[in-house]
Amino acid sequence: MTEETDFPGFNPDACAARAKRIPIWRWILWHVALVLGMLVFYVGLTPVWMGMRGAAWIAEFRSRRRRARNGRRPPESAAG
Repeated sequence: MTEETDFPGFNPDACAARAKRIPIWRWILWHVALVLGMLVFYVGLTPVWMGMRGAAWIAEFRSRRRRARNGRRPPESAAG
C-alpha cells in the first residue's frame, strides 16, 4: 500500500543513522557524564537538602515551644 517514504516527516538519513554502531568514545563520555551528574546530585546536594530540612525542623520546634510558652494553642492543622 504505502512505502516508508510516504509518512510525513520521514527522514531516510535517520534510518541510516540508527543502523550505525555508536563509537566507544561516546559511550565512555556518556558514562563519565552520568557518574559526574550522580555525584553532584546525590553526594553534593543531599547534604544541602538535609541541612535545609534540619533548619526547617528546628524552626518548627522553636515555634511550637514559643507558642506553648505564650499560652497559645497550636493551629488545628498541627493538632492532628
